[in-house]
Amino acid sequence: MTPLQITSIVAELAVSYVTIALAYLAAVYAICSRY
Repeated sequence: MTPLQITSIVAELAVSYVTIALAYLAAVYAICSRY
């Protein structure tokens, strides 16, 4: 694998992780603000 391929894979993983983290925070915020 070339460094460019590794970088693109790491970038995709980072984007998906951030998206999941934001969704999780939004869910926690919605639950906390409800009660």
